[in-house]
Amino acid sequence: MRSTTSRPTSLLTTACPRRWPRWIVASRFSEWPRPDSSPFRWAKPAVPPTGWFEASAVPNDYAASYERNFGFFKDYSREALFLDHVFKTYGTDVARVLDIACGPGNHIVELARMGYRAAAADIDPAMLARTQGAAAEHGMTIETHVADLRNFRLSGRFDAALNMFYSFQNVLFAPHQQLSFFQSVAALLRPGGLFIIELMPEENNLRLYPPGESFVTHRAVQEDGSTLTVTSTSRIVDETKKDIVFFYETVLPDGSFEHEELISPIRRVYLAQFEALCRAAGLVQVAAFGACDSDVPFTDDSAKLVAVLEKA
Repeated sequence: MRSTTSRPTSLLTTACPRRWPRWIVASRFSEWPRPDSSPFRWAKPAVPPTGWFEASAVPNDYAASYERNFGFFKDYSREALFLDHVFKTYGTDVARVLDIACGPGNHIVELARMGYRAAAADIDPAMLARTQGAAAEHGMTIETHVADLRNFRLSGRFDAALNMFYSFQNVLFAPHQQLSFFQSVAALLRPGGLFIIELMPEENNLRLYPPGESFVTHRAVQEDGSTLTVTSTSRIVDETKKDIVFFYETVLPDGSFEHEELISPIRRVYLAQFEALCRAAGLVQVAAFGACDSDVPFTDDSAKLVAVLEKA
């Protein structure tokens, strides 16, 4: 069993990526000792489909299992209040808001409930259906668009756009894709419109969470009485990429264990690179936070950056 080290969890309690589902279970379990007396139940190895982020490759149950697998990493109601504060503090007459890579739509549904005219974009139609369903439960409708971040093209004009939960770094690995995405978002914004993006600055994370070390990112008792512990570690792939590896360990009421592993590839983005993208797209940073919390400014000790950008 890997040892774990306690560290501040400002990054890792929210770093489980929205675009890598839990069905990516490594066959590495077969490499661990498996004595006959072991209480472990070994998850069946699974192989992710090639080009998993293509709409045709998204598993049928991904949208349905998203909240179960990732919901504990985010407090969407609180984050929506933060976004509302950002719109009112740094924007002017923000009314129409687009959530890019919206997942099941938790942020945008909360914003719609606050009175914003909401739109959502995601590569997975099932995610958009869940977004529409959640809105319908509150008697609302949300405009939805099937869209791929790697070739992001939408029409219309928005007062603000969001890209949360690190999807920018999970999907866009080529520099020209990153620049094209930023430019496309800027084209959708009216002059003075806001773009709020959540990312992990590499220089801070290298220092706070050194590659190869393990950290407890989540531990909680589940409704069935089992205890779920999630630990994570990172490993450098090359100068531009790294993997964040999440280990899910569930201790069942009978004392047996279940183990799963999730591998999240991340584009390593340094602050200077991010600033260059903003300049090239005509976006000016007007605020920077170290969490989805207006009382937490971004500092050298922040594991995440929530940047508020304005279209010049």
